[in-house]
Amino acid sequence: MGAFESQLITYIEAVNLTENNFYPNPAYNKLNINTSHKGTAVFEMYDITGRKVFESKITNTNTTLDISSLKTGIFLCRLLDNENVIYSNKIIKQ
Repeated sequence: MGAFESQLITYIEAVNLTENNFYPNPAYNKLNINTSHKGTAVFEMYDITGRKVFESKITNTNTTLDISSLKTGIFLCRLLDNENVIYSNKIIKQ
């Protein structure tokens, strides 16, 4: 059997397979999702420990999400279609 090698992720590279944007950055209580993706997608936010802290279905090309319940910090945000990442980027929540 093969051995597993542990790796530490030291950076997050933005992935953009269609025209997408999460803004404003930094965000306060609202986060806008702009996407050219057609159909339903899932938006996810992860804290710096890798724990999913927010999830929402996205059905429109322009969506505003209420993120006021989240604590301040840096989050990895992903937009997925059938579990494939369409777009990812980090967002600062203030």
